[in-house]
Amino acid sequence: MVVKYSSEGRESALVGVRMPFEGEALEDAIESGSPMAHWLSLEPPVNNIGFTKVLEEGVLDNPEKEAYIYLYGKMG
Repeated sequence: MVVKYSSEGRESALVGVRMPFEGEALEDAIESGSPMAHWLSLEPPVNNIGFTKVLEEGVLDNPEKEAYIYLYGKMG
């Protein structure tokens, strides 16, 4: 069967999807053909825009103990 997938901000896609197996929900068969991975691969990569230094408990007693949380976001 042919299914038309659409998502806001993306070009619609016609995808050939197998018929559901006996006892399988139609939604599961349709989901198996989802082009979401393809759509996401077309988007620009997420860039590292900086980091915040987070002090863990006990770091004042041991200055070598630190933890970093990286913040990611789209630039542009």
